Amino acid sequence: MDFTLTPAQLDLQARAEKLGRSFAEEVRGWDESDEAPYREIFDRVGAEGLFGIAMPTEYGGQGGGAVEYLIVVEALFRHAQSWLPPEPVFCTSGPGPSMFLLGDDAVKEKYLHD
Repeated sequence: MDFTLTPAQLDLQARAEKLGRSFAEEVRGWDESDEAPYREIFDRVGAEGLFGIAMPTEYGGQGGGAVEYLIVVEALFRHAQSWLPPEPVFCTSGPGPSMFLLGDDAVKEKYLHD
């Protein structure tokens, strides 16, 4: 079995690592104070193109899978040393795929329409 990352996966990892490092100086204070600028965090993660990693393209996602999702979350967490930067990735990818596997058309329309 070959576990070598594809060029696209390596690019995704590099972008997530760079972003994770950019958070590293700030996150300790956020974790200690239990106050974080969520809007800023979401904006920075979104600006790097890391939303919807594991969501199908027809719903505005990037069409990746679990491997791509894990690459991004692991790189953000490892380099930022906080759960806060990976949170937007989870919010835009984590629960969505289960709706495709378990949900019917009414569930998809209600939660995935936009």
